[in-house]
Amino acid sequence: MGCNCGKNQSSNPDGERASANLKQVQKKRMEPPVNRPTFPQIPQLTEPRHRTKLISPPPKLRFTSTEEMMDRMNRGLPPTSPDSGIEQNTSSKQESNLESEPVKTPSFVDKVKNLGKSVASRVTQGKASEDLIKLRVLSCHGDGEVVPCPYRSASNTREGAYFCTACGCGDKPRAFLNDPDDSGAYTKLDYPWVSCPVRMPGFGDYKPFSEETQEAIDKLPNGMKRKQLTEVVLTARGIEIPPAYEPVKTNGDTNDSSES
Repeated sequence: MGCNCGKNQSSNPDGERASANLKQVQKKRMEPPVNRPTFPQIPQLTEPRHRTKLISPPPKLRFTSTEEMMDRMNRGLPPTSPDSGIEQNTSSKQESNLESEPVKTPSFVDKVKNLGKSVASRVTQGKASEDLIKLRVLSCHGDGEVVPCPYRSASNTREGAYFCTACGCGDKPRAFLNDPDDSGAYTKLDYPWVSCPVRMPGFGDYKPFSEETQEAIDKLPNGMKRKQLTEVVLTARGIEIPPAYEPVKTNGDTNDSSES
């Protein structure tokens, strides 16, 4: 019979092997660590791969010279080429791009000043001339040759109405550029003096494209390129663009030659 004394345990071969393995493990722990190269673990894909479409940056706008535009029109061609930066697209496409291209509107002080001038001109003069209103309609809504202003947007409160997103007046009835239900209604374009953020032809603060600073052009590049095109088209049609003018003063005096 066996017993539990140490004499019998020492002669057990399994116990001897276990003791030898333990000694080897303890010996390895005492040895200095060996630096071995490690490799990063490659993550496993849990979803199917999808081909990613690279989006190229938008091309930089190229400003076609006024002389080049006039030469194209004299040859019976459109005033701009496809690479000129002015796309002959529809107004709906332009309006859809407005959300991704926000513009900086005038300051609150400037908006108050412009509104005051407009109201004063209406009180003293009533309504702008038909020729001036036609110029403003072209500047805002365009026609067959001139695309609508890129800052013109369809109203969210009244179907068929449009307002300017760059002037800061907002989507309000008094700021509508047209009246879809009554063509004879008094709109923003009927004020004798009214401001335009791009200073387009027909507005009280009109400024020729050739006199604009590079800073002003960089601020509203799409609108400025369109102003250049509008000036060329009007010149080709023999339509004179009136210079900038001040609204009628409260004392009844006018100053039609000064530039605001």
